[in-house]
Amino acid sequence: VIHRVLKFSQRAFLKDFIDFNHNLRKQATNAFQKNLSKLIMNSIYGKTIENPRQYSNLVISVSEEEVLKNLQKPNLRQFAAISPTVMIFQFSQRTLHLNKPVYAGFSILEMSKLVMYEFFYKQVRRVFPDARAAYSDTDSFILQITDPDVDSKLATLAETHLDTSGYPTDHPLFSPANKMKLGVFKNEFSKDHILGFVCLKPKLYSMELASREHYVRAKGVKRCESRKLTYELYVQTLEQQTLHKITQRTIARKLCENKTVAVEKIGLNPFDNKRFIDSDGVSTLPFGHWSLS
Repeated sequence: VIHRVLKFSQRAFLKDFIDFNHNLRKQATNAFQKNLSKLIMNSIYGKTIENPRQYSNLVISVSEEEVLKNLQKPNLRQFAAISPTVMIFQFSQRTLHLNKPVYAGFSILEMSKLVMYEFFYKQVRRVFPDARAAYSDTDSFILQITDPDVDSKLATLAETHLDTSGYPTDHPLFSPANKMKLGVFKNEFSKDHILGFVCLKPKLYSMELASREHYVRAKGVKRCESRKLTYELYVQTLEQQTLHKITQRTIARKLCENKTVAVEKIGLNPFDNKRFIDSDGVSTLPFGHWSLS
């Protein structure tokens, strides 16, 4: 039984803006210009999924009358004394405007999944039946492929699904045809080789590269501290199932006072609570996988 039907119109209202910034990125002559155009596009996506319920208003009061008045307001969240004569108040919005196009941000994520899954299952698995996704993000894969003839088989995907402009010009896969084309995949290590990969949880992984270049990702860890993390340390954390703590030093501002703060936090954590960890302690499955029922 159909109870109700939603009728709406659709149009690619962001297409012109995205194409404009993407063309600017193509024409960029330095890393700053490239990153700026990318940041502008990503920021637009971020604005579509903002939560207006988290917005707040800040008010500074300097008189006793204002302080007493603000303390009685029902939308008061918190307050603090900056000095004996100055108080700062945080208020929730009195009127909530749910005016963000959340449907746009949601659709972007869902279409991204569709592109990713179709590429992996309909293209990669067609060419490499034993290919495994060691790690995936919103727009990227780290694949495990054991086929000895990788390059010649990738050539069958190069024309329609790959941007191979980053390969050395004498490489058989090199082609500028799809350079910076939207919707195709690019090998981020076309001039290097991945010898080892270890992932502890999302946004927390490291690679061992043939060039010996230091490559780690650790969300929430400051760059100066992440330089101290090594591939061997990631492997040790996974094999021994131990936590690795780090100490980060930063300049914090609280109640209008600048302070140097040392914070100890967990830098490497092998306990991934977003996926089911197999008995070997390494392989994982998504919760809800058919083999877990």
